[in-house]
Amino acid sequence: MKASVRPISGRGMPDASLCLQMMLPPLPGVWEVGLAILMALTTPVLAQWVTVDSTFPAGSGPNAWVRTLAAQADGRVLMGGTFTNVSGSPHRYIARVGTNGVIDEGFVTQVSSEPTHIQALMDGRILIAGPFSNVNGVACPGLARLQPDGGLDGGFIPPSGLSASGSVTGLAASNGTVWVTGTFTNLGGLPRNRVARLLSRGAVDPSFQSPFGATDTVAVVAVQPDGKPLLSGAFSNLAGVAVTNLVRLNPDGSVDPSFRSGLVAGERVIRGLLMPDGRLVAAVAGYADYGMANTSPRLVRFNSDGSLDPAFNVSLESPGFPYNSTVYALALQPDGKILLSGTFLRVNGVSRGKLARLGLDGVLDFCFDVAMGGEWAPMAVAPMPDGNVVVGGSFSGLQGQSHPYLLRLLRPAGCDPGVIEMAVPVLQFREDALRAVIPVVRHGGADLEQSITFATRDGSAQA
Repeated sequence: MKASVRPISGRGMPDASLCLQMMLPPLPGVWEVGLAILMALTTPVLAQWVTVDSTFPAGSGPNAWVRTLAAQADGRVLMGGTFTNVSGSPHRYIARVGTNGVIDEGFVTQVSSEPTHIQALMDGRILIAGPFSNVNGVACPGLARLQPDGGLDGGFIPPSGLSASGSVTGLAASNGTVWVTGTFTNLGGLPRNRVARLLSRGAVDPSFQSPFGATDTVAVVAVQPDGKPLLSGAFSNLAGVAVTNLVRLNPDGSVDPSFRSGLVAGERVIRGLLMPDGRLVAAVAGYADYGMANTSPRLVRFNSDGSLDPAFNVSLESPGFPYNSTVYALALQPDGKILLSGTFLRVNGVSRGKLARLGLDGVLDFCFDVAMGGEWAPMAVAPMPDGNVVVGGSFSGLQGQSHPYLLRLLRPAGCDPGVIEMAVPVLQFREDALRAVIPVVRHGGADLEQSITFATRDGSAQA
């Protein structure tokens, strides 16, 4: 019995579902059977390997780990880490490379220790934070602002009370103020437990009062366009208000009652990413009282009122090492897609080698897949305006290329749909058989769970 197959929908639509109609004509001399089966290929996609740019960086690159990255508006990339040399040129702990991967010799900054946070500001200046005590020979414990060429910005003088050993983090807001967190209880002679807002020249803003206790663990996650900060940590009560490890503050430091975190006791935010619509995408995990994670991380989305969006829940798995799993970085691409890196090996049950990309809805992007190396540890990601991605971390290279600690991934040229088709040209079966097996074969989309749906057509069998 010969089967004929023809497409009845999805023509010229590579992203649409492909629907095939298969007609099995009757055999001569036997009971006539005409069985029409509709096959629909659901979510027909083909995973696309991203490739490593062989030209980036130019030269040997950094000689040790890269822990943090920041892309500037012109495409140049700032990096911080434990390195002391980049492509044969002495650059200790911080450096900048151009779009061509060449080290920027005009960018000169001398820091006493690696910055753990680098933020490229809109005016070209740069905010850095970390366990350093001085910058370019000037005492700047934990926090500094740099000029575009790497020189220290003398117009920003951080207050006394910050410490190189005080776990300082800083995040600049669009109005020029800087939110700073750490283990401090006093800044610039003013009582400030764990968090403070600095004015554009570095002085402590007297109009903001910290609601935190002297022993709370606090980190700034994001600052909304309206100036309200989102802070995470380990706390359950602020100024008499019950909160659970994530809070939004008003500009004066009071707790914003319109935001109630959807976290449960023990859950903490590892990384956060403020989306253009004001919602917060965050990696969260459960932590025991002694500060160690006791659940695998997952990616969630907080609505503007703090509730969890039930439509956005991304599982991250590290088979064999569930409690050592973490998320290193979250970043937003210009097209709105979300990049994440960490120690995970599966995203929503699908194999992904420590780096993945999601759509705005949290669905895994099958057009972005990285062939993982065994020692591959992508600690930082920087999406570029052209769609490529710069990655820093602890690795010797990828895809057979030697690119220690820093590389650039090129976006796939396209994402062609996978195909499911008939596996044999002829099908035979008995009219009285309880079932008919129709073999099909799939080309592409090998890491995607796909299915065939079919239906028999009433009245198609004839005696």
